[in-house]
Amino acid sequence: MADNSPAFKPSVPELTLPAEGFLSKIPDHLLDETDPATKWIMEEISKNTQVTEFTLHATLKHNEYLRQLNGRVGTNEGAIAKIKNEVKELIDEAEAMSTFRKVVLALSKLWEYRFFRWTVYAAAFFFFTYLLPWYVDNPPSIGKVLEALLGGH
Repeated sequence: MADNSPAFKPSVPELTLPAEGFLSKIPDHLLDETDPATKWIMEEISKNTQVTEFTLHATLKHNEYLRQLNGRVGTNEGAIAKIKNEVKELIDEAEAMSTFRKVVLALSKLWEYRFFRWTVYAAAFFFFTYLLPWYVDNPPSIGKVLEALLGGH
C-alpha cells in the first residue's frame, strides 16, 4: 500500500552557509598600501564579523521558532492533561458499572434457557393481569404493605 501523505515539511528555518565561505568585504584599494600581515588580519576580522552576523541572525530565527514551538507544546500538554482526566473518569465509571454489567451478563446467559424465559413471561403476565389491576382498584397504604411483608396481622 503506497503512502500518499505529503512528506514532512519542517517549519524550522533552514540555515545554509555561503557556498564559497565567508569572504572579506573590505575593498582591495583600502588594503593596497598595507603590509601582508595587517592585510590578513583585516580580512580575517571582516570574515569574523560576517560569521558573527550570520550566527546572530540564525540565533534570532531559531529563538523565534523555539518560542512558537514552546507555545504549541504548552497547548498540547494542556490538552493531554484534559484527555488523561477524561480517561480516568471513564475508567472510574466503568468500574462503577462493572457490578451492573455482571448482572446483565448473568441474566443474558440465563435468557438462553427456555425455562427461565417462560418463568419471566409468566411472572410478567401475572403482574400485569392480576397484581397491577388489584393495586389500582385497592391501593393499600405503605404501612399495610410493610405489615404484610413483615408478618403482621
